[in-house]
Amino acid sequence: MAATYDGKSSWYDYKAHFETCVEINQWDFNDKLLYLVVSLRGQAQGVLGNIAQNARDNDAQLQPLEERFATPNQTELYMVQLRDRRQKTSETLG
Repeated sequence: MAATYDGKSSWYDYKAHFETCVEINQWDFNDKLLYLVVSLRGQAQGVLGNIAQNARDNDAQLQPLEERFATPNQTELYMVQLRDRRQKTSETLG
């Protein structure tokens, strides 16, 4: 079984890990998609949830994950993290 991915680590590292799991387990395309869906957590799971159900029948579902979590496009991830950020009671503004 593949490790989980939450968007906080390198997308490319996770993708390489996941593709290795696909090969070792000899998953067909449908199995690959199902295991990908259940391996995502947090923000990464949210990205997949935004993809139309009919788009899940091909590799198109990986594109939004790559666009959001791949290194050159970390800006969107940081913007989402900043938007979701809340000041803790122990934190000061200065």
